[in-house]
Amino acid sequence: MIKVIILDLDGTVYKGNQILPYVKAAVENLLGRGKKVIYLTNASMKTREEIKEKLIQMGLYSTKLGHIYSSGYGTARYIKCKFPHSTVYAITEGGLIQELEDQAIKISDGTEPSVDLVAVGIDSQLTYEKLKAGFRYIENGAKFIASNADKKYPLEEENVPGAGSIVSALEYSTGVKPFVIGKPSTYLLELISKELKVSKKEMLLIGDNLLTDILCAKKFGCKNIFILGGVHKKSDIKKLKIKPDKTIKNLGELALD
Repeated sequence: MIKVIILDLDGTVYKGNQILPYVKAAVENLLGRGKKVIYLTNASMKTREEIKEKLIQMGLYSTKLGHIYSSGYGTARYIKCKFPHSTVYAITEGGLIQELEDQAIKISDGTEPSVDLVAVGIDSQLTYEKLKAGFRYIENGAKFIASNADKKYPLEEENVPGAGSIVSALEYSTGVKPFVIGKPSTYLLELISKELKVSKKEMLLIGDNLLTDILCAKKFGCKNIFILGGVHKKSDIKKLKIKPDKTIKNLGELALD
């Protein structure tokens, strides 16, 4: 039986600052039936606290910090668990920096001769000097971690280059592949399973992106639902050869056994 419903955010719950139709009613219905609702995002720019406040302002009043899993939080948890006493050089801003600080992880300013890890997220203040420092550290043996490898990051008025553009530059120049936290990597689903103490069979992921949301769920082995109106169309299922368990037009069509 499904106990935890995991909702992608942008394109599934909201677009920009607008909550999508039927979302509030669907979430209230799920909670009323004893289901736990979790929000999952590849975005690393905003903190979980900021995401929580945004959801509450949209009318999802029951949202708690522990209901939100971002790639920034996942990156910080991964480093804290796997490399607890490490020094990290972070090419990023905002949310990921705050998540690293919240986990008491030492962050380098780029002047140290060496660090243990290089963590990359989206960085609107990216400079060549930051790339050089990240390149130097990885070349000297630092582990390379990416919060996500998204090509694009959606803003209100336009799409901009995502964290993947920075990740790709370092991967290409160093020849080192990063460990990626965000979807379609299964790490965040593994973290949810571990922290909420639920099995794959008790989890359902709903999202609008076949290449991240649905592929992630299929790799992990949990149920999935593809929601239309976002990144991909129904025709993309055949084109990309990624078949979801179910396809719906909106969350108003959501029905669970």
